[in-house]
Amino acid sequence: MTKSSEKKLKREAKKQQAKRHQQIQKSLITAFVVVMIPVVLYVLYQGLFGGAPVYPPDQVSQTDHVQGEESAPLTITVYGDFQCPKCDQWFLHEKPTIQNEFIEPGKAKLYFLDFTFLGEDSDSAANASYCAEDQDAYWDYHSFLYNNQGGINDGWAGIPSLKAYAISVGLNTNEFSDCVDSNKYTDRITY
Repeated sequence: MTKSSEKKLKREAKKQQAKRHQQIQKSLITAFVVVMIPVVLYVLYQGLFGGAPVYPPDQVSQTDHVQGEESAPLTITVYGDFQCPKCDQWFLHEKPTIQNEFIEPGKAKLYFLDFTFLGEDSDSAANASYCAEDQDAYWDYHSFLYNNQGGINDGWAGIPSLKAYAISVGLNTNEFSDCVDSNKYTDRITY
């Protein structure tokens, strides 16, 4: 093999590598656009035409779950979906710091409001968490769901799984199952 043919092969290899790199970039950009357009449209639609309810501060405590002292000077409001991977990451990595540095010392109270946007299993999980609340175990069940989160709409938050988790949390399973089956809290989680 001559030096000129080696150089030619190297140039061709570099061109092929550059072409592959360009194809990967185009694919990533296309995937990003395909994913982001529906998300942006959904967020805009929800923001412009309803979405999650907006409650005056004096009514927030009547709508959902609070951790911390009612008299705490700072209020932290978190909107979440039990199936949301980013919500799960927040719960696992950020909430412990907020819990230790703000909620436990009485500097803040934290409200968790359901914003179920990832499908039917999200609604089922939120309903089940309220059913756990009937047995004074909302936060235990809430934590169990985030600590055991699976994929979006892959069944981990389906009704059979949600009922099975009640055992792990120590709930009265008959009472919990009746509540979940009746969709008792549908009005509370649907906007």
